Amino acid sequence: MSLTSFNENQCKDLSIRIERTVLPKMGINSRTSRAVVYGPPLLGGMNFPCIATIQDRLGLVNILKHLRHDSEIGTEIRTLLSAHQLHTGAMSPLLDDPMLELPHMKNGWINSIRNGLRRLGGQLWIEDLWTPERQRVGDVSLMEAFCRLPRVKPREIKDANHCRLFLRAITLSDITDMNGDCIPLEYLEGRARLDSPLLWPRQPQPTKKMWTTFRRLIREAFCSDHNFRRGEPYELDSPLGRWRHAPVHSYHDAYRTDDRLYLKCRCDITGALSFQCFEHTTPPPPSPSEYEQEDFDVNEYEARYLRVDDVTSLPTAAHPIDIEVYDGEAVPLQPYTAPNPPAQPTVSRPYYSEHNTAALDTAPVLTAVSDGSVDPVTGATGYSWIIAAPEKAGYMTDAEPIYSDPRTMTSYRAELHGLYKLLSSLKTNYRTRRIELWCDSESAIDLLNNPTEPTPEELTKAEGDLLTAIKRLLRQFPTITLKHVRGHQLKHTRWANLSFEAQLNEDCDSAAKTAMRASTPPTTRPEPIAGSRAQLFLNNLLVSTDYKNAISCAAHYPALRERMMDHFAWTAADFNSINFDAIESVKRKLPYNQSLQISKMLHHYSNTGKWRRKYGEEGGCPSCDEEIETH
Repeated sequence: MSLTSFNENQCKDLSIRIERTVLPKMGINSRTSRAVVYGPPLLGGMNFPCIATIQDRLGLVNILKHLRHDSEIGTEIRTLLSAHQLHTGAMSPLLDDPMLELPHMKNGWINSIRNGLRRLGGQLWIEDLWTPERQRVGDVSLMEAFCRLPRVKPREIKDANHCRLFLRAITLSDITDMNGDCIPLEYLEGRARLDSPLLWPRQPQPTKKMWTTFRRLIREAFCSDHNFRRGEPYELDSPLGRWRHAPVHSYHDAYRTDDRLYLKCRCDITGALSFQCFEHTTPPPPSPSEYEQEDFDVNEYEARYLRVDDVTSLPTAAHPIDIEVYDGEAVPLQPYTAPNPPAQPTVSRPYYSEHNTAALDTAPVLTAVSDGSVDPVTGATGYSWIIAAPEKAGYMTDAEPIYSDPRTMTSYRAELHGLYKLLSSLKTNYRTRRIELWCDSESAIDLLNNPTEPTPEELTKAEGDLLTAIKRLLRQFPTITLKHVRGHQLKHTRWANLSFEAQLNEDCDSAAKTAMRASTPPTTRPEPIAGSRAQLFLNNLLVSTDYKNAISCAAHYPALRERMMDHFAWTAADFNSINFDAIESVKRKLPYNQSLQISKMLHHYSNTGKWRRKYGEEGGCPSCDEEIETH
């Protein structure tokens, strides 16, 4: 079912046909609440397979393995996602932000995966995936704005999308004037189309009814505070701001930088795109004799833009404007405003320290060590790494908490995370140097030293995301050696007798524990790991292992929790006071038929003594002296 796209009704119909036959043979009443039947073992559920959940899980794992492996199928998936992104007109990644309803999105596998993520409360982050960007300050996606309007019908959204595809527009700035305060009438009536570097679908001329719907949604979304007169442009409620540094997805007629103008040209025969370049030129001042001439014109000595050559691409600092061209000269109609450079995020590194880093630049070999630490009770995790010259003449070191699902966190992932962060730092500063990298996880070192490339299936096993990222990083180091160092040697060996790498490992272990103790549960989704190609998040927690249990729990935990709160009349404090982890631990150790009996007892589906007496069995209560067990 990794490629199926059954909708909810079809999945429900399949489940009914299966459960009608299978559940009675398992000793489960067919009228048992489906929240209990599908519920996770964590809440004492029966964990019976659900068709919709199986489809969601297999589809997500299928995407993950091909994207991480960079296979030909992975490339096709990226192409398919880009095509859907363009067709829907959304700016946020479709699978990374599945909560927004897009009724005009075509049915199929991608839409099925997106609906599954919405049901699970999940996001699928995909690295380096194309998405359109805002062109100006205050810019928005047309279709996202339409979909957020109240009382809008799916048919109207589809009609407006037909008009948008015909115009080849994605954002509001594509159809506004250069001042960003109104929408010209030719775009509202379909009398003009944008030129674009993207490959758009062939879209016929929309009907008059479609254009009427498009204009009405434009008014409701962007121009609700103004009166409208026939034949006049639509004035925006909130004018757009200055232009941004962003890849263009539609070409305007002219652009400018501080000293040049660019006029767009496209060959009628070949369709090749080029830009006529006009350079800002200041003629030399006139001589005294030229002032005395009868035909002297002072305008000929003013600064102007003269055509110099043609170019095939625009500089990144150029932004659209209106210009007038005559006799090989161009006149800009708007001033140049330098686009805002992209904001650089500030990174807090409270545990970072360095000493005499000049020694690292001259050392014949660098010793790099990493370590991770996990609290087995709370699941809090931290890592640390150090890069040192011989005899620690110079070094740099850092440590951080690791934010992931504490219920599934392992020391193996902590070690791999430390290796990943260490390699990322080495890549920035010392990629071409001779490096000896040490780690006290022998399984991680053996895995990374294996020259065989992992298969797609292996990349969806435990910590496949970090394995993908580390393997990609290691290809960039020409002279690196990965070695194992035995950990925690200080327990039985004096510090002075430890090898240099063992001493550094002990330093890393101490720093990792310090970072671990400072760890706090994250309130937002952690940053994705660059190089992992794709990562799955459920309820803002990274899923890196046991996808089956994580997806099943995300799908059925809320329904069973709600059922238990209502059935047992519990408060939130009552629910949180129960040690459900212990229940799950016991159920997973038992055979399924015994685990099933615990689920029935917990959720009041076991036969009481009152019913057992009808079949001639003992009906007393095992917990009290009552002759007949009633509940």
